[in-house]
Amino acid sequence: MSGTTRVSTIASSIASPSKALSSGKRTLENLVIAGVLVLFITFPAQLFNHTFDENYAEIREWWKRRFGWLEELRALISGSKGERAAAGEGEDAGGGRGNTLRDTLAAALVVLTGGVLGGLLDPWPRGPRRSAHGASSCRSAASPRTATRPGRS
Repeated sequence: MSGTTRVSTIASSIASPSKALSSGKRTLENLVIAGVLVLFITFPAQLFNHTFDENYAEIREWWKRRFGWLEELRALISGSKGERAAAGEGEDAGGGRGNTLRDTLAAALVVLTGGVLGGLLDPWPRGPRRSAHGASSCRSAASPRTATRPGRS
């Protein structure tokens, strides 16, 4: 092991607090810019949210008319379409969740996302030890999600 520590490009690009706050003028400029950005983001967002709340029913109907097939696809993937018919009321007849395809896709997405993010954080992914560590990190990142699923004990 060498005496120097390798630092990722993300960590090396972040300024230290002493460098970031060294100029009072620059800090004041950054605070003013941040305040202006907050105003330009907050007011339009509030206007949008208010308009959306008032017209929610119309917006929902518009999306249903144009993309109703997505709702059917979601029901097919989650397995709820056949279960509703079997149970009679939308409840699962067998007591299980019945959406294993959706759970499998969600778990695969979590592992893939964890792998991509882990790869971005490790700028030197060379050698089998690092690869094995990255794979085990992805598995452990996915395991809390699968271990704490609602409806399972």
